[in-house]
Amino acid sequence: MFIPDEPQVGMVLCYSFLWKHEQERGETSGRKDRPSLVVLIKTGIGPGRLVYVVPITHTAPSMSDVSKLGIPLTIKQRLGLDDDRSWVDVSEYNAFVWPGPDLRPVRGPAGQRGPSEQTCLYGYVPGKYLAKIREALNLYRLSQKPNVTLRSFQPA
Repeated sequence: MFIPDEPQVGMVLCYSFLWKHEQERGETSGRKDRPSLVVLIKTGIGPGRLVYVVPITHTAPSMSDVSKLGIPLTIKQRLGLDDDRSWVDVSEYNAFVWPGPDLRPVRGPAGQRGPSEQTCLYGYVPGKYLAKIREALNLYRLSQKPNVTLRSFQPA
């Protein structure tokens, strides 16, 4: 599977996202591979680049939920995602050392780089939308404490 050498903020990856409640039950791998957005990369604090991702979900927010930001259909289509409504959930992060064992191949045509090579990369969100995500992340962080699930810290 093709994995980019360097992670970049704004990448949408196929990733085995582990929710905090799953980790608290003793699970060590996400129940489902899902698109996840790279929102932060830290360097110089350990064995490599520490990457933070937030999940993309089909679960709609409640009326009072400020932790989810809708994804425009045009962005979903450009990434090769389905046409169902989706949201970026800024209330939960997974953190892992790049590249990490929880990256998964994208299924379907979006995952094909050549006749036999798959990739974990759906693509990138545009800069204007990424700015909205950053604002939502910051607002949520200031009002509530997001859940951070630390994943494998050994590079794949």
